Amino acid sequence: MTSNNTEPAGRSTTISVLILSIIAVVSAALIAALVSPVGLPSLLASLADPTQHSYWYLSRGSGIVAYLITWLSTALGLMVTNKLGRLWPGGPATVDLHEFTGWLGMAFSVFHVLILLGDQYIGYTLGQLLIPFASSDYRPLWVGLGQVGLYLGLPVTFAFYVRQRIGHLWRALHYGSFAMFALLALHGLMSGTDSQQPAIQVMYWLTSASVVGLTVYRVWVARQQAAKTTRRVEARVSRPVRE
Repeated sequence: MTSNNTEPAGRSTTISVLILSIIAVVSAALIAALVSPVGLPSLLASLADPTQHSYWYLSRGSGIVAYLITWLSTALGLMVTNKLGRLWPGGPATVDLHEFTGWLGMAFSVFHVLILLGDQYIGYTLGQLLIPFASSDYRPLWVGLGQVGLYLGLPVTFAFYVRQRIGHLWRALHYGSFAMFALLALHGLMSGTDSQQPAIQVMYWLTSASVVGLTVYRVWVARQQAAKTTRRVEARVSRPVRE
């Protein structure tokens, strides 16, 4: 009995340690880039020289990382609902990974946006970065869709912690994750500087196809469960009543 009760907690602790380790590694890499003899002068030069693109490169790299983590969180969420997560890495572990990757993707997305304040090539203002479609300097439609996707992700992420209080509203909000992922995929594919590279295009198409596939499977599972429930009810109704 004790081992059964402590197994979910043990899994949760393991996943937490794993995610914190990833965050520590990423943070260490960013700090190393900032304090390195090459990285720091380049970043400082970019603040005043429009021909220097260090902040632009950081935004590009963090944007791809943010997208991949958001894709992983979306896929894990679907694996929770369509029961595939029970096969691997297990139900509780899948839920924990879905939760933490959601936060991690959001953190990288915010970094992806705000780091552009240091870039002088386009010269984004804070208002242009925060207000959707406010910028007319660089692919405003596709950049704006990415901004809308980021804002959609905020209530989806926070609603997870109040789902018991808001009831069915949480499920409705969580459906917004599909729109969020679609907008972020379009944003990356159509406005990303690296999206012309074949490998990056393959990444966007494969990740999008996997989400579509998992969604179709989720719908199929739901219909199978509904049909099974209907058959059980009909069997009970048709069963003769004993006098």
